[in-house]
Amino acid sequence: MHQAFFVEDTLACQHAVDGATESGVGGAAKPNPAATPLERPAGAAPGHQAVQQMMWECAGIERDAAGLRAGLAQVESWKPNAHPVGREDHERRQMAVLASLMLTAALKRTESRGGHYRHDFPTRDDLHWKKQQVWKRDA
Repeated sequence: MHQAFFVEDTLACQHAVDGATESGVGGAAKPNPAATPLERPAGAAPGHQAVQQMMWECAGIERDAAGLRAGLAQVESWKPNAHPVGREDHERRQMAVLASLMLTAALKRTESRGGHYRHDFPTRDDLHWKKQQVWKRDA
């Protein structure tokens, strides 16, 4: 009896996730009209080490607008996978999306907060930035 309930509950949950995923809404959060659209990068990251190095140099603990823009320019210069085949191709594509999202969000946040220091905005600005940024994928 308990096992049957678990299976039915799991199938209902899977059906809800499938429906949300197919609709483009997603399964975790409700649509937010105030969310900022994020254009997905066309390319794929060259590899883990290259992304780590670029993110450290451009969006590390100490950052500024020029460095963040340089990082975005690098992401935009990455070439797409001609024929994505396996896990590594998928990971490289997702690394490009994540790098783009992090660089864009850091560039938009015009303050220093927590462990991240902006040379061009050295002070914290609770009035404008004591909030979360919400992004939505571009359709």
